Amino acid sequence: MGNQKLIYILGYGGALPPLFLFLVSLFYPNLLSVTVPMSKVYGIGILSFLGGMQWGFVISRPFSSLDNGRLIIGVTASLCACFLFLLPIEVYIPILVLCLSIVLIFEHAFHRNTDELEWYKRMRTHLTILLSLSFVPLFLQSI
Repeated sequence: MGNQKLIYILGYGGALPPLFLFLVSLFYPNLLSVTVPMSKVYGIGILSFLGGMQWGFVISRPFSSLDNGRLIIGVTASLCACFLFLLPIEVYIPILVLCLSIVLIFEHAFHRNTDELEWYKRMRTHLTILLSLSFVPLFLQSI
């Protein structure tokens, strides 16, 4: 349970940087040229990390044919993350939220008939919602 507690703390704490960057850009609008790219890099990092998690799930146990989907999602998430950086923030945020949601839906579909990592699926759902919502203020500020 100790590892799980640390995972929760680090996971939920991961939603704070976009909120912090929004607050900085709100109170110091002259820093938008810094906070917007930092927000983009952070979102890209999260999406790439989730792609890497898929690979981690595959290599941590004996391989099955179902793992092909995890490998494909993992690479696709990382490739999408690279492409996202090129987009303006008002386009980037909705597409980032869509990509995060697709990875989450895939994870839930992959484990729908099992109780394996139930706590992880619950946390991932909360974190996807929380991270998506944390980008909303920056999105609203950009339009």
